[in-house]
Amino acid sequence: MPIIEKDINTAESAIRKGPLTPADNNVLKDLDNAQKMAVIASQTHNATGLLYLHRIASDLSEWCYGDVTDGKYWGDTITLNGDNVDQLEQYIKDNEVTG
Repeated sequence: MPIIEKDINTAESAIRKGPLTPADNNVLKDLDNAQKMAVIASQTHNATGLLYLHRIASDLSEWCYGDVTDGKYWGDTITLNGDNVDQLEQYIKDNEVTG
């Protein structure tokens, strides 16, 4: 398992240990999207998947640590009510690796 997927799985496991709040569920959805982007990027050598993965991680970092980017974020996470989530999820549907 590539290291990025291992880290995402570890984060998901930590969140799932306690009672889930609506925010936790959103983070889990974002982590799921990040994992899908990692697979797309690694198996298809697709730079766009890697770019989306970076943006999800950056947005979640902003959510987790506070205003580290002066309030600027990519808008690619459900957690931060991002404007680009529909586009990101469509990209996953169009490029998801199956099997």
